[in-house]
Amino acid sequence: MTAQVVDLNARLDNRRASESSLRDIAARAGTISDVLAVQDKLTEVRDQIERLTAQQNDLTGRAALGTLQAIWETPVVAVTEVQSGWDLGREIDHAAAQTVQAGQTVASFLVWLVVVGVPVIGPILLITLVVVVLLRRWIARIPPRPEHPGWGPIGPGPRPPAGEAGPGA
Repeated sequence: MTAQVVDLNARLDNRRASESSLRDIAARAGTISDVLAVQDKLTEVRDQIERLTAQQNDLTGRAALGTLQAIWETPVVAVTEVQSGWDLGREIDHAAAQTVQAGQTVASFLVWLVVVGVPVIGPILLITLVVVVLLRRWIARIPPRPEHPGWGPIGPGPRPPAGEAGPGA
């Protein structure tokens, strides 16, 4: 279809140039027979231009309504190249190197924890432990509140006898 459009455009340009030349000739024609001959030729060229323009519009309309189909395929060569570059020994070396690197990362973290974490976080943990121990001892020294007679485990009211369970049990 592209070749047809290019061909139509070239033919239209050619006919338009002919029309322009014929108009110049008609302007310079001296006799009536010459003017009539040029006028007949001009009418013929103008008719051809209109037909070519109609064909061009038809092709443009068809192109606007046309469908485009695209097919994407992976070239087989690329798959062959990927397979040819794969090496099991190199993959094992790479996996082992990644494992060693992970172990080194864990060891580095532990070194930083001992060198930096213990001196910084250690005193904070020690102070927290001392405060917790002192609070427990202090709370243990506080005598229990005396029980008021008539107060049961749920609230005021008679206590159930020793062997029976109350409503809160």
